[in-house]
Amino acid sequence: MKRYLAATQQSMATLLPVVLALTWLALGQRLVLLPDGFFPTVLHYTKFVGKFVMLNGLITNALTMGFQLVGVLVVARTLMTLLKSHLKTEQLGVLIALSALIVWHLLGNPQMINWLILPVFVMSLVWPVQRVRPEWRFSMGVAVNAIYALYILVVQRWWEFSLAAYLQQVVNGWFGDGPQHLWSSIAWYVMAVLGNGLGLNSLSSVVNPDISTTTANGNLVAMLQHQTLPNLYSLYPLAPFALVGSAGMLLALFLAMMIRRRMKHVSITWLLVLIPLLLDQWWPLAFMIPIMWRPRLMGRMVAVTIVNLLLGALLLFRHLAPAVYWVPSGTPNLLLGGLASHQLGAYAIVMVVILLLDIWLYWQPAKRILEEVTDAQWT
Repeated sequence: MKRYLAATQQSMATLLPVVLALTWLALGQRLVLLPDGFFPTVLHYTKFVGKFVMLNGLITNALTMGFQLVGVLVVARTLMTLLKSHLKTEQLGVLIALSALIVWHLLGNPQMINWLILPVFVMSLVWPVQRVRPEWRFSMGVAVNAIYALYILVVQRWWEFSLAAYLQQVVNGWFGDGPQHLWSSIAWYVMAVLGNGLGLNSLSSVVNPDISTTTANGNLVAMLQHQTLPNLYSLYPLAPFALVGSAGMLLALFLAMMIRRRMKHVSITWLLVLIPLLLDQWWPLAFMIPIMWRPRLMGRMVAVTIVNLLLGALLLFRHLAPAVYWVPSGTPNLLLGGLASHQLGAYAIVMVVILLLDIWLYWQPAKRILEEVTDAQWT
């Protein structure tokens, strides 16, 4: 399995420019064009952007098709690498074309894309092809694709069943009104870290802090009525301590790598990845460096998350103002605590300390990643 994961990650790295372009387009829409976005709300031009419904629809469709195309290209390039010595050129071309159609239909909404599909599909196709006699390899590849095509026709088209949507529904069912206690909040954040590490996007209700949940709304009502907060250790107040750069505090990991590498060796690509990470968009980072499907790194992400949540809970217990108020869509988690608590100064100090602590915790993993990946992948 490691061989298939490594080949898939190498193909992902070559498509980083495309993912960066799509991510920056998504950020532009999220921050500038959506009626509840950060800049329309802060700069008070919400009514003006409300007229751009068609433009937002076009951008959403472009993002959906763009990320589907990225998945197709990753699989095509990986298959080319792994099967070029096992099949004739014309056979490989036909097999890649069939696989591209399959992957296009397996991937859907970019917010629900399961990136784990890519290495799993590659392994399910390549492994059988490499295990049969040479004259049967092409037929075996066609047969595997036919099985996937049957799944798409019967399950996705006839039964109208989407695995990604089903996972999202199951997670939302488990989530309910949101966790009310520290231990349950920690459990949900740990699941979000593991989900990110596996390439799953079915825990959006955890990764995107939402004040509309019952626990967050209860805190807001209690705060406005000058009462004790009933859910002090729920997801919304704890989000600033766990989600900077998305689940796993990935901004700290990237900063640790930048410091180890030294800024003079950092190219413009690094800065183009860093800015979305400041806004909690981690996909460019996942395409730039192999952070998915790495158990040791996922373990460190879990440890960092738990340390941060315990520290955050202690600070809230010691009367740090909790995040309870609404903030615009697209607000970076780096600013969430300060804006949602009306204590920007206190949270600025807290976040600097937490990031420094997390950089130290990520110091050794950052060194291992830099040693494993060649310089050509960074430029």
